[in-house]
Amino acid sequence: LEDGEKNADLLSLLSEGSRIPVTMECSMMLQIEIDARHWSVKANLWIPPNLDTPGEVGVPQKRGKIADVKDHLDRASSLRDRLWFGETEKSEWVLDGESQLAKMIKMAEFWLEKHNDVLNYDSRQ
Repeated sequence: LEDGEKNADLLSLLSEGSRIPVTMECSMMLQIEIDARHWSVKANLWIPPNLDTPGEVGVPQKRGKIADVKDHLDRASSLRDRLWFGETEKSEWVLDGESQLAKMIKMAEFWLEKHNDVLNYDSRQ
């Protein structure tokens, strides 16, 4: 879907399928996949290069607020909930960038917890 022409073709196909007055699993799945791709494009902007290499983590294209990244992860769960698969299959359906965002959140929460005393220190006391 990175190629604009292919993306336009898929959106056109989806539009055509949605005008048919019956529910079709293939068009529902196409909508979910397109939404998942858009989710991943946004997620990948927040993921720095070399995230898995300690000491060599690069700078992401865009820094996201921790709350925004968490909300984005919640949207991944919402996309997964739209699937009609069994729970096992749903849990195996991981979006591109989802595990990296989850890792980033864990890193941030660990750092915040580790330095909580310093970050919440009130010098007026």
